[in-house]
Amino acid sequence: MRRPIISDDSSWPVKVLMFVLLSPVLLAFIVLKLVLMPFERPMKRSPDEVACYLRDFLNGTGGTWDWDDFISVPIADPRLEDLRYRAANLDLPIGDDETASLKALVAEAEMLADAGATAA
Repeated sequence: MRRPIISDDSSWPVKVLMFVLLSPVLLAFIVLKLVLMPFERPMKRSPDEVACYLRDFLNGTGGTWDWDDFISVPIADPRLEDLRYRAANLDLPIGDDETASLKALVAEAEMLADAGATAA
């Protein structure tokens, strides 16, 4: 009696073949998804909120993850995004130079907040 070429015991080669054929497709999809789509949408923050984050970090009164949350999430307003970017590039722990830079960022955020309050 002849044995059939494909039997019930031969399902593992089909699974291996499917894995080999679909792996590059899945990998390409993941890479394109990561490259073409941003991880997070820009956050809508007000100048007052940005000034508060900066002030809290300067005074050491912020929460445990507040600074990380602030510097990790892009901001929709380009002026505030520039402040966030510059704050994220400060060397930590902060020394005298960084403290002066942080105070300047706080003043700039407060100036934007005052300009927005005047315009409204």
